[in-house]
This record gives sequence, C-alpha cells and structure tokens, in this order.
Amino acid sequence: MGYILEFLLRTEAAAVAVFYSLLIGVFVNRTIKLKDIPSILLRSGVTAGAIMFVLGTVSAFGYVITREGIPQQLTGRRYFSCA
Repeated sequence: MGYILEFLLRTEAAAVAVFYSLLIGVFVNRTIKLKDIPSILLRSGVTAGAIMFVLGTVSAFGYVITREGIPQQLTGRRYFSCA
C-alpha cells in the first residue's frame, strides 16, 4: 500500500512486509515461536551472505574479462569503441 501511494521505497516496503509477516506468524497464526527468531535470522544472514559472495565474485570476474578484452578476442575484433 505504501509503495503504491509512493511514501515507501521498494526496500522499505520489503522491510515492512517482513516485519508484518513476522508479527502475523508470531501473534496471529502462532507458527513462529519467539525462541526460533534468532535461528531464523541466522539462516537468513547466511543465505544472504552466500548470495552476496556469488554476486561479488561474478562482478570481479566480469571486470577482469572485460579489462583483458576477452569478449573482443572471442568475437574476432581487435579494437572496440563505443564512441
């Protein structure tokens, strides 16, 4: 709702959605126990860290192959200019 009315950004709306689902899970549905929250956060952090590691590695790999001109070598071009 806040994203549609433009008083929340996408990231903020995602944080609100996570907090809302946590409240519903703990207090309404009672499917999440308060003692389970630290392990849930730990698993989420490990998963996010693994994804960030993959993204960082891919970014560095892309930089190296671009800097070395490997795409141009594979296509047979010696010099490439965007201008």
